Amino acid sequence: MEIPHTHGFSLWLMPPEPIKSRLKEEIACWSATLETPSFEPHVTLLGGIKDDTGIAAKIFDLVHAAKPLSPLTIELGSARYTQEFYRCVYLNIWLTTSLQKLYDIACVCMRFAESGHEFSPHMSMVYGSVGLQTQDSITHNIGPRYEGEGFTVSEIALWSTKGPPDAWHQISSTFPF
Repeated sequence: MEIPHTHGFSLWLMPPEPIKSRLKEEIACWSATLETPSFEPHVTLLGGIKDDTGIAAKIFDLVHAAKPLSPLTIELGSARYTQEFYRCVYLNIWLTTSLQKLYDIACVCMRFAESGHEFSPHMSMVYGSVGLQTQDSITHNIGPRYEGEGFTVSEIALWSTKGPPDAWHQISSTFPF
């Protein structure tokens, strides 16, 4: 399987324990079964950040501006799938007003402007190209187990997402907001 390489940095919202372990185990299980990349469970707040000049200062501005939104509740929605490699199978995330505000603040602080880009929060469960029948089967398997669950986040993690998923790594400790 050819794995598309990504470039730059990403800001991730990481689930806390105990749901983090459940999601990580689920992702690892499907990854092993389907021979697809494994990765840490996360919700991408902002991806494709190419300019790392002053990134720490920008993140500090972000967490300061986001303080009124903390703690933020992430609500898991239904399982879905697409033909996109990095959204092969995913859990929809309910786009709350607070989550949209956090995204908007992140865009301003990171000086990130993608024309026509709509924030579509999700938590990927499978990366890859596995076929529609397999995707449909997986969504029916995992959807009922997670839909309606939620978790609270109060930190933002900076990840280097250069190259394939096995090369991705967290840059520093998380940034509480």
